[in-house]
Amino acid sequence: MRVVGIDLGDKRVGVAVSDSERTVAVPVDVFVRGGNQHQDMKRLAKVIHEHEPKIVVVGTPLLLSGGSSKQTLRVNSEAKMLSKLLDAEVQLWDERYSSRQAERRLREIGHSSKSMRKIADAQAACIILQSWIDANVTRSADEDNGQRL
Repeated sequence: MRVVGIDLGDKRVGVAVSDSERTVAVPVDVFVRGGNQHQDMKRLAKVIHEHEPKIVVVGTPLLLSGGSSKQTLRVNSEAKMLSKLLDAEVQLWDERYSSRQAERRLREIGHSSKSMRKIADAQAACIILQSWIDANVTRSADEDNGQRL
């Protein structure tokens, strides 16, 4: 069962997908927003549908305190729109620091600031999704062993 991860930025949207065993996430797409929120969500739903996920993980930009900001509210609203367009469960996941981690990883492998703009959002989606995978695989393994967290 594949899972798709989404980074809903103001200008670009990054998309990542897991392998069928849900062990690793890979970046797959970035698209530039067109300026119409509803049209952007319809376009994103088409991209997601191509991967036939059962779950879509949307990164939520929380404040360092864990609270909500205007950006958090926008992303949550778009996630709700997206859930109405998909036959998959949409889950929100804390994305704090994912964009910075993505930029750091890309710099480490030699990307310039200009080249990073084209792929950083997909890398951020990949970080969000991998974090979700790691947390859920651990939880599933612990539950299988009869341990409670």
